[in-house]
Amino acid sequence: MEATDDSDRRVWAAMLFATGHADIFGAVRGSSRLHWNFDGARLEAEAWAEEMGAGPVDWATLEGGIAVGHIKGHAFVLRSILLPAEPPPASC
Repeated sequence: MEATDDSDRRVWAAMLFATGHADIFGAVRGSSRLHWNFDGARLEAEAWAEEMGAGPVDWATLEGGIAVGHIKGHAFVLRSILLPAEPPPASC
């Protein structure tokens, strides 16, 4: 899941979702800063699982730069997105 050149440079974010709760919709926790690689986002999610005392995360990799991890009552989603191909505008 690594980029091959700068035009395909990906960044990654981790999100935590509660599962099995009809009254909770959406992420309950997310990366406050993007990661340059999959491993950085995975380590952030695994640190959250450790804080929760949840044990190891069971990971599955999906197509399109997404990985899903499961612990009891929660699911992690690691999502990648490509950086823009052009440089940022001067106003940024």
